[in-house]
Amino acid sequence: ILADPGDPRASRMAKDFAAVMSAAGAPGRAIVGSTSPNGLGKVLKSDVADFAIVSLDSLLSGAKGDPEWMKRAPYVTRLAPETLAVIAAREIKSINELQGKTVSFGDLDSATSTSGRMLFSRLGVTANQTNEPLPEGLDRLSAGKVQAVVVMGADESSALGDFGGDGRFHILPVR
Repeated sequence: ILADPGDPRASRMAKDFAAVMSAAGAPGRAIVGSTSPNGLGKVLKSDVADFAIVSLDSLLSGAKGDPEWMKRAPYVTRLAPETLAVIAAREIKSINELQGKTVSFGDLDSATSTSGRMLFSRLGVTANQTNEPLPEGLDRLSAGKVQAVVVMGADESSALGDFGGDGRFHILPVR
């Protein structure tokens, strides 16, 4: 069962599903890997997963190019909506203020990056995208090297634990 490591909710679901399968005597294990359209294509070629927990944005993005994995996995169910947040310094009041600024979108082949790019595109905001895992993105935000970080599952992410405790950062409203 494949789940994106940058999506805490999907990772937890994969582990729970694998545990239920194993308890019932069926082989099941959760694996982490990219669930972006490109990542799913790679997994399909290596045949390492039989099931993937994928964000709706990745499915919609992948459906446009009609990749091979869509032919092999035609059955899809809608999962609970994911929380997508943009964390920035308190001085930045809206996502529109990130026009032309540097924003970390998570790993390039992640659900967070796919959903973040779609959000910014729909809002007409063009940011200078960087891609690194969440802990590194938060470190760069704290150091002033990026102006914002896109986070999926922000309410559950352990990587956010104590981040922003000093009040310098906040979650931007989506308008």
